[in-house]
Amino acid sequence: METETGVFTTEFLLNKIAEMQADKNEQDTLIKQLAYTKENLYKSVNEYYTKEQWLRTYLTDNFDDLEHHAQAIADIFGIALTKEITYSVVINATISAEVPMEDLDSIEDFITGNLTVDSYNGEISVDNFEVESVKESY
Repeated sequence: METETGVFTTEFLLNKIAEMQADKNEQDTLIKQLAYTKENLYKSVNEYYTKEQWLRTYLTDNFDDLEHHAQAIADIFGIALTKEITYSVVINATISAEVPMEDLDSIEDFITGNLTVDSYNGEISVDNFEVESVKESY
């Protein structure tokens, strides 16, 4: 307690220090519990998505054998059955570019270095592209 002169007693200060230490220990314990819970949550979510991917792959790979059962199982778990297929696509493009006069001899290098191929909204992944020929268009 505080004395009449405004000075705290040693006992009062020691009690306050003990209370603060107990609060700090409680906070430390809570932080450790939250970290452990977060770690377990990440592990559980990872395991769920791994199992979901295994199920999706199994159902997709065995779709013909399972017939209508595969789609019914996918519907129960709320997963879409898709299959990644790689295609080779030929694209003809007409492009325009402002090219410095000194770069006209190396126009193919200029175009190859500046042209990109991408997909709209990310539903298609462009793994590779190659500029095979460059001809001036009139």
